[in-house]
Amino acid sequence: ALSSGTLMSLSQLTVAARAMQLYTESGSLPAVIPMSLPGFVFPSEETFSHVLPGMLLGGPEELDVKSLILSLRAFFKIISVALSTHASDQVLAAESQELLARIPRTAPNGSIQRTASSVVVQIKSLQQ
Repeated sequence: ALSSGTLMSLSQLTVAARAMQLYTESGSLPAVIPMSLPGFVFPSEETFSHVLPGMLLGGPEELDVKSLILSLRAFFKIISVALSTHASDQVLAAESQELLARIPRTAPNGSIQRTASSVVVQIKSLQQ
């Protein structure tokens, strides 16, 4: 989840970047679904050009900073799902439904598909 401390967390940033790299390589998995919590502010151009490179350079030597920055730019271009932690149950249910709808489903033939109908059934069963 993207929180107020995400842009200062080397581990969160490297996981997000690596997930995008794997997604780009495979074309489908892992599903990359950013979820933003209240207080998260999306990175500015200054963050990408000055803050993140300096922070990533302080990480393990095996980090390819340019590649990570490109992957993070791609990651933050994906529209995130908001999770309003202080919202009503109805708002949380709707936001959870949006999150679940983005999770790819595997069909019996092995193909990956995204369906919202199965999510609605799951949400309704959780509400009972």
